[in-house]
Amino acid sequence: PKPILPVIDSMLAEVGGLGFIGLFLSTVVTGGPMGQVVGRLSEEYLGDEELLLETFEFLHTFFFEVGILFFVIAGVVVGA
Repeated sequence: PKPILPVIDSMLAEVGGLGFIGLFLSTVVTGGPMGQVVGRLSEEYLGDEELLLETFEFLHTFFFEVGILFFVIAGVVVGA
């Protein structure tokens, strides 16, 4: 239906944004040049080299799952 197109566009933009964040984390931070910087910051302030990166990855995954769940629930509600 035409009235719901802005909602669908918004949801797809959110999923696309989360995808970009995931791509950035996996290429630049995890295996790229920023990995050592993030590791040093994490070691300095949190006492564990991997903690900051693991926290970023957990939050990214959690927000992605919540976004997908919202997308599915909205689809079910609209389809009902």
